[in-house]
Amino acid sequence: IRDTVASVWNGLVPTRQTGHYHELNKIINRIIPDFSYDNHAGSRTQCNANFNLKNNFQNVKGCLNIYTDGSKDDNGTGFGWVATVDNDIIGECAKKINMYNSVFQAELAAISDAVTWLINYIPYDNNRNVFIYSDSLSAIMALQNPVERSAAVQECKGLLNRLHANNRTVVCWIKGHAEHTGNEM
Repeated sequence: IRDTVASVWNGLVPTRQTGHYHELNKIINRIIPDFSYDNHAGSRTQCNANFNLKNNFQNVKGCLNIYTDGSKDDNGTGFGWVATVDNDIIGECAKKINMYNSVFQAELAAISDAVTWLINYIPYDNNRNVFIYSDSLSAIMALQNPVERSAAVQECKGLLNRLHANNRTVVCWIKGHAEHTGNEM
């Protein structure tokens, strides 16, 4: 909205936050406070986790596997995740978020929430193999991009970097609705 509407509505270049443009930013930030979009040049944050985009799914025995998913329908927007070790569920969560959030934001919120839980769940357990599975290729590609303008992407990268500092973390893309056990829970 900010890139396409606000600059035209205000009649100013997008880098100037005055008048209607500034008011629109305030309104959007009240509606979607946790996942605001910053119109500045973007910050540079490298995500240190490893990425696997080949869709070669494997539930690795003895490793911590986390499956995340975000969705949106007429009833609202939400996300869920489940953590397993050897197909035993060790943690799970489902949450509703603001109905104005996009599926992309819900996917990032799922990853962020799961990683936050994991950081708190295994704070002293170093050198674990952690596989995070997501069917959102766009979210994973945003996490790989060193320049981001989304606060949600920045937050998720920071959490992944914290997790990866003491563990071997791999973020994997898996095809959605392909009957992967963890992704269908």
